[in-house]
Amino acid sequence: MFLTFHRSHVLEQGKEIGLSKRQRKLYTNCTGDSGYERRGKWSHVIFEHPSSFETIALNPEKKEIVGDLVTFSKAKEYYAKIGKPWKRGYLLYGPPGTGKSSLVAAIANFLKYDIYVIELTNVETNAELRKLDQALIRRGRMDMHIELSYCGFDGFKMLAMNYLSIESHPLFKTV
Repeated sequence: MFLTFHRSHVLEQGKEIGLSKRQRKLYTNCTGDSGYERRGKWSHVIFEHPSSFETIALNPEKKEIVGDLVTFSKAKEYYAKIGKPWKRGYLLYGPPGTGKSSLVAAIANFLKYDIYVIELTNVETNAELRKLDQALIRRGRMDMHIELSYCGFDGFKMLAMNYLSIESHPLFKTV
C-alpha cells in the first residue's frame, strides 16, 4: 500500500497537535505598582480553567456565539484577503456572578487561545469608567454584545445536572 500526504495537510495536523498539547496562559498587564521596570509588561500564569460550552449555564440563545467562533476561527485567510486584521471583539456585560468569566474561559478552551486581561486600575472614578464604556460600545468597536443575566430555568437545569447529576426532580416544578 502506498500513501501520499500533502505537505499542507501534514503541517496543519502538526499545528493542531501542538495547540492541543500546549498549556494556555492567562496574561495580565502590569500597571507599575511592582516597580518601574515592570510597567507596561505582561506577566502570566498557567490557565487551567475547566469551563466549556457543555458545562456553563448559558441560555440556549446565547450559544449562538459558538457558531460565530467557528466561523471566525476558519476565516484567517479571508480577513487577509480583504485587508482587515483577523480579530473579533465580544463585549460581555451583566451583573456580578452571571458567568462572564466562565464564558471567557469557555471561549479560550474552545479556541485553544491564551487570555489577556487588561487591568483597569488607573480608572479612579465612575465618570472615567462611563467614558471608557462609550469607547467600548461605539459602533464597530465590538462585533457582538452579549448580555449575561441570572440564569433562567434552562440554566438552572444545566447547573443541577453539572453539579448534582440530577436530570429531573419533583421540585423542578417549584423552581
